[in-house]
Amino acid sequence: MAKFANEWFERRHTGTHAAQEAARRMCTAQTPEDLGRECQEWITGALQRVTDDGLACQQLVGAFAALLLDAAPQPQPEKRTPRQ
Repeated sequence: MAKFANEWFERRHTGTHAAQEAARRMCTAQTPEDLGRECQEWITGALQRVTDDGLACQQLVGAFAALLLDAAPQPQPEKRTPRQ
């Protein structure tokens, strides 16, 4: 869980800096094409971070499920008694 949380916060930190930098570049864009390119690059990075969040969540849930399965009591085979 700590690894998941640390990586999530790192992606948020990266995203915050990327948004700040993208805003600076958009404000100084010389042409509409430059503005569009900067916006597209920022959106691409944001979507990649969201995708990475989803993958990390799947991995965390999978690891948690594996722990639960390992800790669950295993069914015992029925003992058969001979008929008389």
